[in-house]
Amino acid sequence: VFSYREWNSESHRGSRSPVISVIVPVYNCASYLEATIDSLRSQSCENIEILLIDDGSTDTSASICRMASAKDSRIRFFQLDCNRGVSAARNVGLREARGVYLSFVDADDRVEPDMMEYLLCLLRNSGASVATCGIYMDYSDGRAIPVGFPKEYRTNGHSAIEQLNLGRNFTPYLVDKLFPRCLLADLSFQEGVSVGEDYRFVICVLLKNPSVIHGGAYKYHYVQHPESVTHRGLGNLRMFYRNRQNYRVTYEMICKCDPSLETSALAYYILQEMAVITSMVKSGQYNHKLAGSVQRQVRKHLRSYLAIQEVPLYLKV
Repeated sequence: VFSYREWNSESHRGSRSPVISVIVPVYNCASYLEATIDSLRSQSCENIEILLIDDGSTDTSASICRMASAKDSRIRFFQLDCNRGVSAARNVGLREARGVYLSFVDADDRVEPDMMEYLLCLLRNSGASVATCGIYMDYSDGRAIPVGFPKEYRTNGHSAIEQLNLGRNFTPYLVDKLFPRCLLADLSFQEGVSVGEDYRFVICVLLKNPSVIHGGAYKYHYVQHPESVTHRGLGNLRMFYRNRQNYRVTYEMICKCDPSLETSALAYYILQEMAVITSMVKSGQYNHKLAGSVQRQVRKHLRSYLAIQEVPLYLKV
């Protein structure tokens, strides 16, 4: 249990209920944050609320959030008592959001001006329960690499899980999706985990087997920078164990809920086990005991993993 407070809460009393709540966890990202907020304030769908949840930042992120909420009544600013992790911040957003639909945006990324309207129209026109779009991976050299299937298609939750785990059309990301708030009512993010918390949350949603609509347009800009966990690895050995357990529990949950998904779930699980080694090397925290544990787990499933035709040869090698 932890405490948090909302700043400028008086300015939101009596305002109309938003159609979309955008949840933005914030932690030490001052150099990117204003561009992120500006891209959300410029949305063509104006009836939104933007929830900025500062997770105990030690730079000027909190003051940027505070000033933004004072300027725009659609922005609500929450501040956690100390650094609790991205999952805790998102859980605050889940509790406080008032919109009919929920979206998640990272504080160092940007969105196209019509992203929320685009996803909302997909849901309303199709009658589906989850809408997704394509992502641009933005690099510092100016490259914007598109990720995601370039055409519109419709599927169900269990099929989406299979596609996701086998690296096909559906992505494991949280930020390229729009959900009805009622679909997430009994869900929360796994706290104390720094990698894979979004994957587990998306899987929990999809295990409800909702109808899913994917739009072929690319609307989200996932900014790649050296400070991110993806690029620097994880420097905390305890976090390695937590993240491994998170992926294992998610794998077991999928198998229990729908045994027909076990093969694809194993493909993703083993991929994440092997990624532990890469992350240890990146962070300079190589641990032989942990590496041995990964080896044993991979060997346990190796025969089944090698038999999965959809797994690329280079990963098997």
